Amino acid sequence: MFESMKKQIIGTGAIALFICIVLSGCEGSQLFWTDEEKFIGIWTTEQVFPEYLPPQHYVNYSEGYEFDQSGKVRNHYGLNGTWEIKDGKLIIIYDDPYINGTYIYEYHFLNSHKMTLLKIPSDNRSSVIYKRT
Repeated sequence: MFESMKKQIIGTGAIALFICIVLSGCEGSQLFWTDEEKFIGIWTTEQVFPEYLPPQHYVNYSEGYEFDQSGKVRNHYGLNGTWEIKDGKLIIIYDDPYINGTYIYEYHFLNSHKMTLLKIPSDNRSSVIYKRT
């Protein structure tokens, strides 16, 4: 009787340990976050992949965005605006009257700390990788 109970306790402990290990790899359960929740924070450029240059000429330059949970965004130039996810696209609308205020991007999260953005229509950049800082 004690032997079967001991096996059940060991089995239950092993399952619980496995679940803990799996969930610890989800970086705070971000596996279940919506795309809107994933965007919140400060994102800076890691690498740019221009479609008109071969890989050995990929460039690094600094740009970034700060997305907040109320739908406000600020870019590296200090321009403020709003952001939303609509039809699977990131839409940023800037409040500045001197620029074309609406920008649409395709996005893809590589993990919880990296994403790619592709401006639509493309302006000679195939993609930019951003990292959460």
